[in-house]
Amino acid sequence: MLKYTVFFVAMYALFALHSSSTGRIASNTEPAREKPNIVLIVADDLGWNDVGYHGSDVLTPNLDAIVRQAAEFDRFYAYHGCTPTRAGLMTGRYPERLGLSHILYPTRKGGLSPDEQTLAELLADEGYEHRACIGKWHLGHSDIKYHPLNQGFTFFYGCYGGLVDYFLHVNKGQLDWHRNFEPSYDKGYTTDLITQEAMAFIDEKADEESPFFLYVPYNAPHGPLQAPHRYLSMYDFDVRKPIFSDSTVYPDAPKKRVHRGQGNSKRQTYAAMVTAMDDGIGQIFDKLKESGELENTFFLFMSDNGGSIKFGGSNLPLRGEKGTCFEGGLRVPAFLYYPKLAQGGTVIDQVTGYIDIMATIRDLLDVKAMPANELDGISFLPALKGHSKRHAERMIFTGKHSVVREDWKVLGKNLFQVGSDTTEARNIAESEAALFESLADTLATFSAAIKAPVNIDDGHKVPLEWKIPE
Repeated sequence: MLKYTVFFVAMYALFALHSSSTGRIASNTEPAREKPNIVLIVADDLGWNDVGYHGSDVLTPNLDAIVRQAAEFDRFYAYHGCTPTRAGLMTGRYPERLGLSHILYPTRKGGLSPDEQTLAELLADEGYEHRACIGKWHLGHSDIKYHPLNQGFTFFYGCYGGLVDYFLHVNKGQLDWHRNFEPSYDKGYTTDLITQEAMAFIDEKADEESPFFLYVPYNAPHGPLQAPHRYLSMYDFDVRKPIFSDSTVYPDAPKKRVHRGQGNSKRQTYAAMVTAMDDGIGQIFDKLKESGELENTFFLFMSDNGGSIKFGGSNLPLRGEKGTCFEGGLRVPAFLYYPKLAQGGTVIDQVTGYIDIMATIRDLLDVKAMPANELDGISFLPALKGHSKRHAERMIFTGKHSVVREDWKVLGKNLFQVGSDTTEARNIAESEAALFESLADTLATFSAAIKAPVNIDDGHKVPLEWKIPE
């Protein structure tokens, strides 16, 4: 960390006054480089039972090692789908308010409104000159205004949508792999390419005066199910045995027997994909350490929703999967490595989630300016500091038919005590009628208050190389 002399502080203050109109200087008086780097890593469809530290048969040695040094969130909630979670973590607002409670499939128009402040835009105001999104965007591809570079990021590398072929980088027959606004013809497995680009970004920005923001939304282990042979072999892949066949694996060629990275079974292939991603996360973590940036980095890991059973994921012992509001669709692996606040071995059992990331980072940076739009999330820094391990009245809305309040969840006509009944085996709506009615009324009020239109327009046609129209 830089040691500023009295003279340098004075000169910095004069420079800040002179340059404040440019928007390149932090909005509070703390020198920018004394603020932590922000690294946010998001797995795609990683289930509760898909990390080694939850007792899984999937090999995740790097995540297992990091979480032992981190604060683990035991009740961390995502939305039950890809686009909504990304919208919420980028804005701190429920996706229903943004009109993004649905998935942005390739044919769908719409995206994250430029009127919403993103995490990248907040950090730009706070002196973070370099802000990279490396991986899967999934917040709009039908108009250039939705592009990451028009949403606060200074660098983008990866895919606009989901279901990209891991080796050919195509979706709907067109290349969906980009560097900034231009198509990228880089060769390789997407997980490896994302990792390499993230490490290059750290190498390049580690010695800068400004802290950096690195958002790494891996597209793994979301389908299509494809893994390099070196990872399949870790799960006893046998080339002499049949390769599993499933038309959902290769949406671009469902009638062809194309085998790019398929193993003997879905679970085997999926596990290999997770281990490949774990390897990449370990490399990013080591690169931060090697560069001297790790101890001043707020390193948060999470999944965007629960695992998809049809694509080989597992959420056991939780009930349900991606696309449902049962715990298996919502409750995801998550942890924070930041030794200044997060003591290794700490387990946070307070209800927290994707919606809290914006509020937490605002709190971390002591941002005084009020957000233009009211945030739905709350900071989890008090829980990290030990001031409040539990927040008895904390509620997270997990869809128009579901709300979690600490130990309780209303899902449709069901009331589950998910704090103890993690498998959601017992509906106690009748025996706890007063509580059920209270939470159901709260959920109904929330649903009625959502005014943002849900614009599901399937009129978009994927253009050549997913070129976003001006």
